[in-house]
Parts: sequence; C-alpha cells; structure tokens
Amino acid sequence: MGFINKLSRQLRRQAFGVPSGLLGRIGGRIMAGQRQRRIANHIADLLDVRPGDKVLEIGFGPGVGIQCINERLAGQGLIVGIDPSEVMLHMAGTRNAQAIENGTVSLLNGIVEKIPFEREFFDKAYSMNSFQIWPDKLAGLREIHRVQKDEGQLVLSFYGPAKRAITPESMGEQLARAGFREISDTVDEDSVLYVVSRK
Repeated sequence: MGFINKLSRQLRRQAFGVPSGLLGRIGGRIMAGQRQRRIANHIADLLDVRPGDKVLEIGFGPGVGIQCINERLAGQGLIVGIDPSEVMLHMAGTRNAQAIENGTVSLLNGIVEKIPFEREFFDKAYSMNSFQIWPDKLAGLREIHRVQKDEGQLVLSFYGPAKRAITPESMGEQLARAGFREISDTVDEDSVLYVVSRK
C-alpha cells in the first residue's frame, strides 16, 4: 500500500506539481479549463489590474492566468511569470506567443525563492494553486515581498487538495512573518479560497 501511495503522489507531481513529460502535458490541458479562467479573472478583480501595471505570477502553469491578466493590461504594462516546469513554459509560451512578441508578457523558468528582479519592481503579484508545492514557502513569500512596491497586493488562491492542506489562519501567519499586512480571505461560489494581503 505504501508503494501505491508513493507512486500516486509521484504521478500527481508529474501531472500537476512540477509538470513533466506526457503526464505534464496532460495535466497542463486539464489545468487550462474554464475554471482556471474564472479564477484568474477573479484574481484580476481582487488585484484591480489596470493598464500600466507590472504584475508577477508565480507558478503560471499552462498560462491561462497570464493570458487573462494580459487582457486587463490592454497593451500597457507587463506581466512576468515564473515556473519551474519546462513543459509549462512551452505551453504557456504557445498560448501567449503574441503578447510575448509584443513585450507585455515575459515567461521565465525559475523558482519563487530567486526572483530575478530588483526590489520594488512589481505593483501586484499572485499565485494560482501553486503555493503548496513551493520548496521553501516562507522564503518564497519574503522574495515576493522584496520585489513588490510598497502597498502592492498579493493574492494566493487554493482549491481541491491544496485548499484542504492549508487553513486561512496558517496562511495569515506565514504572510505576516514574511512582512505582509491587511491579510484577509474569502471563498467564492466554486469553493476557491483567496487569501489577499498587502506589502
């Protein structure tokens, strides 16, 4: 039974954690559904994304969130995505090819603990259901805090197993330890948890 559980966790990680190979491509297609678009649009509303904003997404997956946020930028501003999966980099790059060419989208293969931007570069930041797989969660939150401008907002969303693995209280504690304030949470009609905070 232990072997089966271990294998199941490994397969889920290849499909949805840090997607790789065929399972990663299948997972990417599943993650690119209408629910993801609704979540991304709700995040854009919570962040009040406007033309001219510089926005950061951690764990962009197949790039649906990038696409939605870029639509709100209306050709002015920048959205940068960071993801450790080469498979997701390819899928998101294909989905956002025109915006990348236009210079409003930049996708990077990397990790949240090492964001290659100067202090106070981004106006807003978010992560859609990826916080639970960050290797060092507190270091990641502190790094986002470093690259955000004063008063910049951060939105983290959780659903499915990720939502069951955390509590709003535990997230609030970690965000506060990283330097964030004005921490609040809400659950939408799709049972998605959103935790909102400000630098």
